[in-house]
Amino acid sequence: MIILTLIIALLLSLLLHEFAHFFTTIAVGGKVKAISLGFGKVLYQFKYKHILYKIRLIIIGGDCELKGERQYGTEKDDFCNLIYRKKVLISISGCLINILIGLLLWLSSNIYLEMIGIINLALGICNLIPIPCLDGSIPIFIWAVRFMGQEKGYKLFMKINKIALKIWIVLNILSIPWAVYYITKLMGDKNVLF
Repeated sequence: MIILTLIIALLLSLLLHEFAHFFTTIAVGGKVKAISLGFGKVLYQFKYKHILYKIRLIIIGGDCELKGERQYGTEKDDFCNLIYRKKVLISISGCLINILIGLLLWLSSNIYLEMIGIINLALGICNLIPIPCLDGSIPIFIWAVRFMGQEKGYKLFMKINKIALKIWIVLNILSIPWAVYYITKLMGDKNVLF
């Protein structure tokens, strides 16, 4: 029961995180191209109102792909052309929603809600770390692009991001047994199989 709860909590936390980016982007005048749950090979996808929704093989994270985010663009609603504070708000919105929900659930008296709260807190706080492929790196990247120029800055960031993303996926996979053990120990249940 605990492992199933962890898996469902992680999926819900990832969805909340990515949809926070999604709705914030729309609210500040940007455009969303695609939203994905997971990384790697696409298992299922559909298009609705010009946005591609995807479920991928490795469900350890997600992605909200914005128009003009991964390449230099010239249109007003491209991510690269939004003003700095809008870009920062979009990039940290997923983290903020996870932290807010995490705090609310962690303070509950239900052990399962507390566990989901801890997962949300961890997801939100860890994603604020300013390393490539995490949301916390985006404000720093945007600031650096101001000095390098958009075209050079975007190319450099994407190269660094590809390498960092592969490392991050491996580290996430390696941390799963530890996370299950720690949360199980925290909850005092000795009958969980890994």
